[in-house]
Amino acid sequence: MIILNLSRKKDQVNFVPLNKGKIGSDIQARILTADRYFPWNGSDVNKFDRIWGDLDHITGIPFLIYSENRHKYAEYESVHPALSIRFIFYLLLIVCKSWILGTFKDKRLYLEHTPLTVVKYIILGFIVDKKYFKHILRWQLTYSTLRCYFLKNKTDVLIYHGEFNGWGMAISWACRDSGVIPIAHQHGLVGPEYMQYKKLGNIVNYIASALLLNSENQYNFFKDLPVKTYLAGSRRLKFIETEQKKEIDYLVIPTTVDTKFFQKEIKKSNIHFHVKPHPLSKSGWNYDNVTLVEGNIESLICKSKVVIASAGTSLIYAIKHKIKLILIDCADSRENRFIIENNLPKTLAEAIEENRFIFVKDFEYYYKECTSDEYLKIISEIYENETNPVS
Repeated sequence: MIILNLSRKKDQVNFVPLNKGKIGSDIQARILTADRYFPWNGSDVNKFDRIWGDLDHITGIPFLIYSENRHKYAEYESVHPALSIRFIFYLLLIVCKSWILGTFKDKRLYLEHTPLTVVKYIILGFIVDKKYFKHILRWQLTYSTLRCYFLKNKTDVLIYHGEFNGWGMAISWACRDSGVIPIAHQHGLVGPEYMQYKKLGNIVNYIASALLLNSENQYNFFKDLPVKTYLAGSRRLKFIETEQKKEIDYLVIPTTVDTKFFQKEIKKSNIHFHVKPHPLSKSGWNYDNVTLVEGNIESLICKSKVVIASAGTSLIYAIKHKIKLILIDCADSRENRFIIENNLPKTLAEAIEENRFIFVKDFEYYYKECTSDEYLKIISEIYENETNPVS
């Protein structure tokens, strides 16, 4: 019997029995998130984390919040960089390792910045802004912080998002160097050309031991990666069950990378569009034929006759509620397009003039809502495989 000992720092969660009759173990697990993501920015701790949704409540695996700004939370355990001799040792260690391996093995192991750019920014930081140091060694600081945390807090499994980017690399590296099993849970839905998943074989010893995928669509794209993959589902989205009056003809939902593209396309059009801008790309929409809208994205989609996009998780809401889609083939966001359609229109004018609407069926294929039993069973299987490898 595998038992997950999923305890918060303050409150004990009941044991969850799994795989009765096989092996016995107490697994200390955490879900790592960060205060730079909503809502862990000190502004709203009452809303659930959109990165994870209610995954902690469903599974019983508690959040560990990595706080760059030293915020503390009453309900959640948090960790932040804290200067000590051991912290400095770990920081110097990872700086040396990342620079050497980044130079001779794979540039992704730099953890973002090369030695030359680090020196450049440190010099610039002393002249302009000393905060540069924090940003250029951001992931090395993450590594050091987690190494110190693992020394004081027994941790067997750490689940995190940002699979194979600088943040994810620092986390998985810290885990491996501390004897903790790193498990990446897919951040969002992406296409088969997603660059973050390319050529992982060269860095397989520094990344997650396993990758949890959000849907069958994603599993089919990435099941052959050099790390073990599992169809785990997601808890990120919550759905409303209500009929809405169709008040919006065309709702444009841009991502950060295709915002400039849609701004240029809309500027050339005489049609009026409602736009729900990405939170990080709210400027540049001051056109006469644009009405910016705020509020719950799912509610806005339900009020729309047509949703226009190139990629993005918000498309799941449109599929869920059977809303007409216009998908544009934007080169900037092509690698993030998880709905694969051939011969998509290249421009907004072409799509609308030719009525290039798409109805996407099979909602469950594109979004699987994970359940507690399935999720905990997957975590247990990964733990068993990693601690008792087959020779």
